[in-house]
Amino acid sequence: MIHNSPSSLYCILYIEKVATPADWFPGDPVVVPAPQTYEELLRRVSGEEGYCCIDWYLCYKNI
Repeated sequence: MIHNSPSSLYCILYIEKVATPADWFPGDPVVVPAPQTYEELLRRVSGEEGYCCIDWYLCYKNI
């Protein structure tokens, strides 16, 4: 369970290397950085790694 504290948010943002939308709550999907390679892009868009992609550069995942 994620506690709603600044240290928990730090762990999510910096250790997992993700971003949170402005109205994010613990348990909601987080935004992942854009893919670095074409192969990574194909894996994300196919949805095989648990990503939900709006477009090639904007994908969410549950952590």
